[in-house]
Amino acid sequence: MGYLDNSSVTIDAILTIAGREALAKGNFSITKFALGDDEVDYRLWNTNHPLGSSYYGIIIENMPILEAIPDDNSALRSKLISLKKGATKIPAISIGASTSFTLKIANSSVTLSPKTDNIVSTEAYTIYTTTKTLININGAKPTVDGIQGNTFVISANLNTVPSGTTKSTTITIVDNMSGATLSASIIVTNA
Repeated sequence: MGYLDNSSVTIDAILTIAGREALAKGNFSITKFALGDDEVDYRLWNTNHPLGSSYYGIIIENMPILEAIPDDNSALRSKLISLKKGATKIPAISIGASTSFTLKIANSSVTLSPKTDNIVSTEAYTIYTTTKTLININGAKPTVDGIQGNTFVISANLNTVPSGTTKSTTITIVDNMSGATLSASIIVTNA
């Protein structure tokens, strides 16, 4: 971890594995990105500053900016989102009571029908996974671009889990309209 010089506008980016591969091949194009403000402490906004409203945020503006961190458990916990005008609640995805599923390798699957609370309607979702070979989604191998739909059938890929072992992956479901996200854990066991 390090600090960036906040005397100028700085963009610090970390590429995914697919992004690094595309950059190496010379066909890199940014299609998705996330912004966050984890390092900002908004409690420092001072509406009683003696020099007036131009100085309410002077402490925040002069805070050091952290460089990008590749661990999503430590960074981007406060992703910035855009909501439609008039929104009074942040959209939240639900998939039922649990966000952790275990698939037994032989003929097991789980069907997820995500719903987004606090918005009027959703057209479709995109589902991503951290491990492209461990599971199939809607009968297909996941891709870097994810798989779109309203219902997802997740099954174990029989060829990737040796007998007597257990592997896991994380799936992320994104509401294409609101940008709301939900992560779930998938454990595949071949016992």
